[in-house]
This record gives sequence, C-alpha cells and structure tokens, in this order.
Amino acid sequence: MEKTAGYLAGLLFAAALTGCSEDGSEAVSEAEPIKSSAEMVTSFESTEEMQTEADVIVEGEVQAQEVVVHGDLPFTISEIAVMEGFKGEFKAGDTIRVLETGGTYQPEGKDGEALPETDFALSSAGVMETGEQFFLFLRPFTGPQTEGAFIPLGAYQGKFLIEGQEVRSQENGEALLEQTAAAFREMLK
Repeated sequence: MEKTAGYLAGLLFAAALTGCSEDGSEAVSEAEPIKSSAEMVTSFESTEEMQTEADVIVEGEVQAQEVVVHGDLPFTISEIAVMEGFKGEFKAGDTIRVLETGGTYQPEGKDGEALPETDFALSSAGVMETGEQFFLFLRPFTGPQTEGAFIPLGAYQGKFLIEGQEVRSQENGEALLEQTAAAFREMLK
C-alpha cells in the first residue's frame, strides 16, 4: 500500500560552487559532486506495490541523455530503448523518455557567470547513465521541464539496475532479494 511520507522537503543545494586558491586565483576542477536530500511525497514498501501503482513497467537500456535546467536545478531526460514491456503501451523496440532530477551541468552565478561543471544528485541515487540497463516502474510526468516523459515511482525507488544477472535497488545499491534478472522478469509477467 502506498505510504505518504510528507511533502517534498527543500532540496539542499550548494551555496558556493567556486573556490579560490591560496594566491586568490580561482581554483579549476572537474565536475564537483553535490548530493542533496529530499523527503519523498510517496514511498513504496514493495515491488508488488509498485507493480500496482505503475502505469508503465519496462526493461530497457539508456541510449542517450539530455540535461535541462529549470529553476536552477538540473533534470536529466534519458531516451530508453525498451527491451521488454510488462505493463502499459510500450513493447520491445519502442523508445520511452524518462525524466530524473539531477545530472551534470554548468550552473550560473548571481551575475550570470559560468560556474564550474557540477554533478547534482539526490542522496546516493544518481541519474541513470548511457549504456546501463534497468527495470523501470513509471508514471507519466507533468511539468514544465519536458512533455511526453515518464518518471520513476518514488523518485528512485522505481529504478532497478541490471548488472549481469543481478538486479540492484537504486535506493541502496544492494542486490534486490537475491533475485536474478530472469527471476525478476518472471515476477513482472
């Protein structure tokens, strides 16, 4: 059963994204990681709950990605090649767009100057990456960032990374219930 966890708490964003070296010059670095946390409006206790609540369930591979910025926050839109559809209108060979909060982007400072490239993620659940395969439990997205996209249930709870024959939760990165990818597929049918 769906459990309401409260309203989305404020995202904790970095106050200062630049630094200076001892001689006063700006420090140059690779993408600086920023991790933030938020309370989920809805969280799920089991994959069975997610199966019931999801409008779409697919197995797919991330083919391409685009980062868009809205309200100073990055959002990654991934193009997913569907390998198998378990619920909803998508089937093998289709493409589905999935939106996630976070990604690598170059924020702007108060005066519009470009700040160092930054990798923004909600807690330990980063965004999907090109070439990765997932089981995805999705619902349609409605918002100003994009049209015709879907979002994972419970932010990252509806994403399960497939590594070989292991299925990993994106919540904690651990193997899910010792199930193989084949067993997970059977459960979804």
